[in-house]
Amino acid sequence: MASFIDDLTTPHVPPQNEQERKREAFRYANASLALEGFETDSAQLAQQEEVIQGRLTTEQAIAQCVAECSKNKSS
Repeated sequence: MASFIDDLTTPHVPPQNEQERKREAFRYANASLALEGFETDSAQLAQQEEVIQGRLTTEQAIAQCVAECSKNKSS
């Protein structure tokens, strides 16, 4: 898997379709998080891929994140 630095140094090519657009948006967001010292774990990457593939809507992904955070907060 390429690091966020590889993504930053690769010449930009505009996305050709919706999946590529979403993948590029997640790469950008993950790189931004990494610059702030946060890591994207394998579960988050898997959820991102579900959104990219259209098996999960953005709203469903957000709802899952909120539920997970609520569950962790009450534990």
